[in-house]
Amino acid sequence: MRRYSSMGLSICVTAVLCAALVGCGSDEAGRKEAPMPIEETVFGEQVRQIDKAKEQVKKMEGRMDDLNRQLEDASQ
Repeated sequence: MRRYSSMGLSICVTAVLCAALVGCGSDEAGRKEAPMPIEETVFGEQVRQIDKAKEQVKKMEGRMDDLNRQLEDASQ
């Protein structure tokens, strides 16, 4: 009978230690730092290039619209 009681005691001690360790780690999880802005990472240059390309596409679409209007005006 003593064997079962010592085994139960060791299980309880292990459970208490595990609960204490889990409780200690929860403070660090709540203090996550905000991620860096993408422009300040190694991908910043790529993001800037994509933004430049998008601006160029908008300019080209504007020019194309102007040319289409001129063609419509000339055909009427």
